[in-house]
Amino acid sequence: MSDSSATAEELYLIKLEATYNNKKLSNEALIMMFQMLQESQVDILAEQVNQQLGSALARPPFTKDEFVVGKINLDNFCQNRSNQYISINKIYQQVHIKTDLDDVATKKASNPLLSTDLLTNTPPDKYIQTEAIRKATLFWIQKMSSLNPNEFDLHLKEAIQSHYPTDRKTILDLALADWTARDRFHRHLGFVIDVILTQLQKSRYNRRTSPYYAFAQLFNIPDDHQQQQQQQQQQQQQQQPDIVLSDNSSSYQTKSGAYIDLSQFSNCSDVVLMDGCCTILQKLTLGGNSNNVEDWVVDCLQSASSDIVKRYAEWLAQGLEKELITKEKPFRYAQFMKVLLKTCVSQSAHVVPTLLQTFSDNGLEWLLKKNTQFATILLHYFDDGPQVSKDIVVRTIFKSKSKLYMDQLLSYLRQQMSGTDPKLPRSRTWFKNHFLSNLLLLVGEDKTGKSVASGVFRQLFKTRSDFEWYFATPLIPTHQISFKSLDLCSTHDIYAIKNTGLAAMLQEMVRLGDNAKKERLIHVWFELWTLPKANNDYKFTVPVSWVLQCAGLYDQAPVLVKQMIKKFLKIGIQQKESVDQEQDIMQITPERKFLERVMDLILLSDTPEPDSLFELVLNVYYNEEGSRTFDDINWTIINILIELSEELEVELLVLASASNLPPPRPNPKKIYKKRNKKFNKKQQMSRLKLGATMKKHEEELEKYFQEKSDNKSKINNAIKALTTLVQRVFNFLLRLLNDTSSISTVDSNNNCLSIKQDIQQELVNIPLFYEPLAKLDKLISEPEDLHEDIQTVIELSVEYLKKQEDQTIYEASQKILLRTS
Repeated sequence: MSDSSATAEELYLIKLEATYNNKKLSNEALIMMFQMLQESQVDILAEQVNQQLGSALARPPFTKDEFVVGKINLDNFCQNRSNQYISINKIYQQVHIKTDLDDVATKKASNPLLSTDLLTNTPPDKYIQTEAIRKATLFWIQKMSSLNPNEFDLHLKEAIQSHYPTDRKTILDLALADWTARDRFHRHLGFVIDVILTQLQKSRYNRRTSPYYAFAQLFNIPDDHQQQQQQQQQQQQQQQPDIVLSDNSSSYQTKSGAYIDLSQFSNCSDVVLMDGCCTILQKLTLGGNSNNVEDWVVDCLQSASSDIVKRYAEWLAQGLEKELITKEKPFRYAQFMKVLLKTCVSQSAHVVPTLLQTFSDNGLEWLLKKNTQFATILLHYFDDGPQVSKDIVVRTIFKSKSKLYMDQLLSYLRQQMSGTDPKLPRSRTWFKNHFLSNLLLLVGEDKTGKSVASGVFRQLFKTRSDFEWYFATPLIPTHQISFKSLDLCSTHDIYAIKNTGLAAMLQEMVRLGDNAKKERLIHVWFELWTLPKANNDYKFTVPVSWVLQCAGLYDQAPVLVKQMIKKFLKIGIQQKESVDQEQDIMQITPERKFLERVMDLILLSDTPEPDSLFELVLNVYYNEEGSRTFDDINWTIINILIELSEELEVELLVLASASNLPPPRPNPKKIYKKRNKKFNKKQQMSRLKLGATMKKHEEELEKYFQEKSDNKSKINNAIKALTTLVQRVFNFLLRLLNDTSSISTVDSNNNCLSIKQDIQQELVNIPLFYEPLAKLDKLISEPEDLHEDIQTVIELSVEYLKKQEDQTIYEASQKILLRTS
């Protein structure tokens, strides 16, 4: 460092160091200067200057403030650049230590509770620290036996007032904190906290300042001791605690470099220490009236073990409930409840169960409606996977709280966690993960139907907004295809079946196990959705779309639910038309038949294993209306194929026009020909293998669209949606036309197979059936699996026609399929 860049202070110290090293300045002179600076001896300096210089000094005399600034600068230079001023720093440190020892001697002489050991700086070695704390505690216990209790208290108060607050850290800090928290004589905890709070009002709080840091670190009781606390508490109830400390200390343990497990050096258990920490928090809450106290509480909570946080949360919640009733100011419980909620979000697993079980309707309303910004701890708790501990909490509040309470909680969670992508934070999966299974269990156990759980279940299954939010909306990634923009949706219903809350509910019902609970649950469900009429007939009291979404899960439903779905289908046939309640939402004409909507469910929706549902529909309709239903089914299939092919053609032409691409052209070759072995294998597949193949084709289609998206291909959502629907329809047609289709195990006693064969024969004998097939074969060349499925349906149909004696329909189909315009 060059002299030109040095400050005046640095130049002075450099000159002072050189003068001393050259023996032009005595050791005694430096010591006198440092002592005058430390003790702010302004008058002595002024007198000496006056004697030696008289009026020659141009500037005014030095002030105490200037002495303080000078001492601070000297401290900084000696601490940060001691290698530059080795001699100066050595003498300064000697003076500093001597001054501290003189202070200790003075305080020791005037206060019997202070000793040299207590007022020495905190050593860096943790074991030495804890040994010193143990000895200090023994020292004070001996003083308690020799001094009058009131006299001891006065000396303790004087020690706190004279020593704190200070930046210097001594053994006294840790000993005082431990003595206060354990409060062996049941008289000092409140006393010490009151004295410190009085001191705190006159100064600024700093978490590193003594004694605050020492109290904060007490709250971190190591986790491996938590399991011993109940045993310790039981022992304390059986015998009086001994206040004499044992000299045989066990090994110490620290949770981090900053925190010491003081309980290892005392026969006072962690339970006693935890009780003391909780009481300290309570005293700070009720006794402090400044932001400094809040900051101190925050530091304590950040260090606190889970048990301390839980107990403090419960105490605050109980006090808050009283405040909400009495409305007495100041609202200390409310104030520090906010402090807890914003500080202990990471401890939500301990705080939230305590609050939910302690709060009344008023307490929960205070949190969710009047202090919403502090309620995010609830989101942190519930935005997680299912856990047994959380199931216990949810069942407990369902059993112990009111319907209003649960409505408030569910409404808040629904508002704050409404995402439909299950892979993203704050999605709707919280209901499935934490509430659904517990709700079903409690409703199944409720024999009277008067429980809160039953009330919530009735509301969710009867109120449109609730049912559609919790059960009808699929939880899928945001990049999934949307069908809402299709013209097809104005005349048909495309239901979401997979990944809905209803699908999750049926899975949970399977896990219930107990048939009595399932029967009770289904009885409640059926009564909510139907209303009895004359002659044992029923009518729906909810939108038909709810019923059909339920029916779409037929293959995955428990047996008892399958029986209910069968009843629903019979009721739908008897009603003959859509429920009026749905017209304003679905924008469908009221004359649409129930069968048409069921076929939409089977053909267009993502119904898992639609074949089993189709067999059920055939069986129910055949028993109710006979074979006249076949025509309706076939013409519904043809109409859907025509609408799909027409809209897909329009979308492809629009895309080609926008991209300057040639429009799609038909295959110039003859469509019907003998296929390769791949087709023959497909024709011979069993239902199980065919279903697996169709599922694989759906997955391949999704993969195909994903690759197109990654390559930034010009393929819009409408084309993706229409192609997906085409895949679903042809999955159904392949199953229908598969020669080896067999009767499902569920309906093995009916004539479903012959009914399906009759429908197949009638369908392939309708010439109009081949118009949309030919168009779709022309329009869709990719993905290859879907194009192959379309050609397979064509070939299976034409193969059947070719075997008939009357070749009229076969020839007509060939003309349609070979048409190039």
